[in-house]
Amino acid sequence: MNQSSYVAIVSRYVKDADCATVTPLGNGLVNLTLMVTTSTSKFVLQRINHHVFPNPQAVVENSAVISSHLLAKETNYQYAVTTPRASLNGNLLEVIDNEYWRALEYVEDTITVDAISDVQQAYDTAFSFAKFSGALASLSANSLQPIIERFHDLSWRLSQLEAAKKSASTQRLNRAKPVIDAFESQREFVAQVTQLVKQLPLRITHNDTKINNLLFNQATKLPHAVIDLDTCMPGYLMHDFGDMVRTCCGSLAEDATNIEEMAFQADIYQQLMAGYIEGLAGIATAIEVDSLTIGARLMPFIIGSRFLTDYLANDVYFATTRENHNLDRAANQFRLFELATDFVASTENAQQVVG
Repeated sequence: MNQSSYVAIVSRYVKDADCATVTPLGNGLVNLTLMVTTSTSKFVLQRINHHVFPNPQAVVENSAVISSHLLAKETNYQYAVTTPRASLNGNLLEVIDNEYWRALEYVEDTITVDAISDVQQAYDTAFSFAKFSGALASLSANSLQPIIERFHDLSWRLSQLEAAKKSASTQRLNRAKPVIDAFESQREFVAQVTQLVKQLPLRITHNDTKINNLLFNQATKLPHAVIDLDTCMPGYLMHDFGDMVRTCCGSLAEDATNIEEMAFQADIYQQLMAGYIEGLAGIATAIEVDSLTIGARLMPFIIGSRFLTDYLANDVYFATTRENHNLDRAANQFRLFELATDFVASTENAQQVVG
């Protein structure tokens, strides 16, 4: 990395920019994230991907609103809060050569992890994300600006898939036909979701609840802070729970091709559910609690349909490293949807027998 190439932006935040050390931080795929260290300061510097986030100003302003709310005494939020660091000019967003930058205070003595290691960690992860949404329950959804319109809107995503089919090449359509048919066979599930969302209260949700969007205390190995607030916006609790299930409960990576070997990790799922409900501490309504099992199926379905749409559109959104990469991802996520469906059904049947 060429240190001198970052002097211009670093100098917006510290006076001794010439002496700064700039190193990569994390492995995010959307924004460029850097650690800046000088003799007097250490902070996180991030270049916002304005193609994914077309309104970077709204991103930083939303993060400031959320941070301020979580830090309020009446919130009783038990985790550390990642707070914005203003530039020397007092700006939350700095622009250089059509690139958008923001800074965050660094949280000391923390680490990130990329995969759930055991059931206790699954419980702790879900508990912390639930506490995050619970603390934001007293903040009006109207307090935040829209970031990505209709981000987890199933009807919208399926309309995008339909449009992609109409413009796709014959070759890609033929190759994708079994996967297209699989998604289109789930009309009953789509109708169920469509009816459900009409009954759910809108809440401020994180919308990207992967485990690597938590900081863990280096000594205790317990969750310390929820990070990456860029996609925080009005949504439903089932989205956040479902994304945890999607990223934690499949036994294979989301682009693995040996999907016949995929297993659903029931023990992880059960601890995610237990931790999430416990973390919500009675904030969730009965219908929201019931919706979590739908969310466990919904998020693999939505993300899978987006992979499929991108494949038909010639891979314009998700980065690919091989031919048919997005098609493989779509098939993979549909298989996870099937496994989650089977597990939820078996659990509900067992509960009916016991009842």
